[in-house]
Amino acid sequence: MFAWIIAQQAWLSALLITLVIVERYALKSLTARFIYGLWLVVPAALIAHHVELSQSVASPTVLNSYIVTPLQQASTQVSMNWEIAYWLVVTVLLLGVFLQHAQFQRRIGAKLTSTANVSNASLPIYESTKISSPMLIGFIRPRIVLPSYLVTQHNPDTLALMIEHEHVHLRRHDNIINAAALGCVILMWFNPLIWLGYFSLRRTQELACDELVLANKSATQRLLYGKSMVECASRSQLHSLAYSYYGDKNMMLQRLHNMQSANRGHIVAKVLSILLALASLTLIATTQAGEGHNQDKTDQPQAVMRIEPKYPIEAAEQNISGSVVLRFQIAQDGSVNNVTVVKSQPAQVFDKEAVRALEQWQYQPYSDPEHEHLVQLDFKLSNDVQLPDLTERINVTSH
Repeated sequence: MFAWIIAQQAWLSALLITLVIVERYALKSLTARFIYGLWLVVPAALIAHHVELSQSVASPTVLNSYIVTPLQQASTQVSMNWEIAYWLVVTVLLLGVFLQHAQFQRRIGAKLTSTANVSNASLPIYESTKISSPMLIGFIRPRIVLPSYLVTQHNPDTLALMIEHEHVHLRRHDNIINAAALGCVILMWFNPLIWLGYFSLRRTQELACDELVLANKSATQRLLYGKSMVECASRSQLHSLAYSYYGDKNMMLQRLHNMQSANRGHIVAKVLSILLALASLTLIATTQAGEGHNQDKTDQPQAVMRIEPKYPIEAAEQNISGSVVLRFQIAQDGSVNNVTVVKSQPAQVFDKEAVRALEQWQYQPYSDPEHEHLVQLDFKLSNDVQLPDLTERINVTSH
């Protein structure tokens, strides 16, 4: 999975930069709701990329070779250490976000409101003295939490607008979208553009929600809505990464500005944006399809991760080099199965290490798990050592 994540960064970064620029400079021309919809291009592109990758099939008729030397083991260990470090950071971030979320919910101390005008809502409404802005909290069992000052203010029209805003989030499943987006950010924590895209998505999400709430509202209702946001911004209190834009002063100012300049967007700009999104998906799919065709031409299944075999100490001490030909199958998820030794020279010296390493290799997803492949591992004390071919093959080294 680590190799797959790294492989997505180039095109994903370009797509995120485009969406951030659109959010920054085309908000008036397109509207926040339309731009929020454009973010569907990201999961669609990931799916398209994965489908094309799964459909690319390599020809199994070629024997690959891989050279193993004692000097390679140190560099391979460094590569493995980087992957271990990556997953360690992911684990720490996931744990940190989970603990922060749990702590945030405990600290706000939300209690079911007893105010009649609020409790008549279709979803139970809670209140808290620790927050400054209405929130939709939770992912599995979400709940709406209002600031206590907003409840005691007892303005039915203002409360109705604030609750409607959170209901829009709930209907669109924004809480689930935010959890999934945050998960992707954590998996790709090393790419700053992923974080930039996440915050752009959250901003657009809030602006789009405002547009939906105020779509058919009167001037008086818009004024009440704007006043409530000003008061929320002036009382900004607790923050959490998962709820980073609830009550944020800069976000509130941007929302107020967007309310003043709200429009339906230019139809030409929207059409061009849709065409651009479709073109991006087509380009990504075509590029990956092209990679699949190239793979067919080279007639080789593509390895995305190799575990370096250890050079046996006894063989190194006795200055022994040799080769092992292995037969194996590639599962649909790219893992290696049914590894057997076809031929080795000298016999039994390198077999065990060759099998152990190959069983841990990872290939691109393969559609024919019953097909058998061959690989020859050449164990050399130096690259100057010449080893005989144990079978007819094409020499493809790891260097």
